[in-house]
Amino acid sequence: MSLNNLSRPVYVKSRKRVGRGIGSTKGKTAGKGHKGQKARAGASIKGEGGQTTLIRRLPKVGFTSRKKIRSNVHVCTLRTISELIKSGRILETDVIDDNLFRNKGIIAKHKVLKIIGNDLLNSPIKTSVKKISAGARKAIESSGGEIL
Repeated sequence: MSLNNLSRPVYVKSRKRVGRGIGSTKGKTAGKGHKGQKARAGASIKGEGGQTTLIRRLPKVGFTSRKKIRSNVHVCTLRTISELIKSGRILETDVIDDNLFRNKGIIAKHKVLKIIGNDLLNSPIKTSVKKISAGARKAIESSGGEIL
């Protein structure tokens, strides 16, 4: 077996080039017929010539909450924190807060860190985040860590 004997996994039919002379069967008008709006360049598909467009005939459904789009909270689980410590990206002696995660490139500059989860931690951690769930608070304190 060599490279020139390999077959293509899926046959892809090459597209027919249009407007390349009368002998190509797709010359002159290039399959667009004579004149008219559809023969011109840039004819819009959605334009219906005075008739209300399909998009405007259909009803609006729901909405997208601005609060959801611009949410500035980055949720981080205790499991993720323990994996970061295990991988060496964060030291056990580090105080876990927003600035540490920003400096390490884990969260964006405008985000606020929130710790959640109730997993057991392998090592005690110190944290000084403003947002923390009750389960995470309990798990950190039970593993010997502290919340500053």
